Amino acid sequence: MKISVVAFMFLFLVASISLPVTDVMGFESTICCLSYTAKKIPKFRVKSFFSTSGTCRRPALVFMLRNGTPACVNPGEKWVMDIVTSLKEK
Repeated sequence: MKISVVAFMFLFLVASISLPVTDVMGFESTICCLSYTAKKIPKFRVKSFFSTSGTCRRPALVFMLRNGTPACVNPGEKWVMDIVTSLKEK
């Protein structure tokens, strides 16, 4: 009986530790933007994009730049949507 309780506690501990690791690995879905970039980003610098989670206070798109840097942008801006349209066509 004691062995099964110890085994259960061990499995519970492993499961609870692995949840945050899964959350960290889901990088794209867990980013929230506090502000938008102030400058327009040239189209050639943008490699890809994704939307922030619906749980974020500020709706945003995140442009992943060619150098690996993320940039939060306002999805309501025309220049942002022009880049998104261009990336979707590729």
